[in-house]
Amino acid sequence: MSDVMAKLPDDSPLMIAWNAYRATDGYANVLKWARHVKVQERETNALIEIQHPHTEGSLWAAFMAGYKAAQGPTGDAGG
Repeated sequence: MSDVMAKLPDDSPLMIAWNAYRATDGYANVLKWARHVKVQERETNALIEIQHPHTEGSLWAAFMAGYKAAQGPTGDAGG
């Protein structure tokens, strides 16, 4: 069995929930803090800002795991 995930249809409940979440201020804030890591250099006391290219994929994975966990063992939102 492959661990590769195919694109979900846009009308999938998971995709609808993900896109709704991405439109929130909360998501924008999480994305901002997940992308920006500030490291203080010892010699120059300068701050370096780093943006990881896979940040949104990591947020998707966390969102998907939370969504599935909320479904409970029976697969419904009631747990």
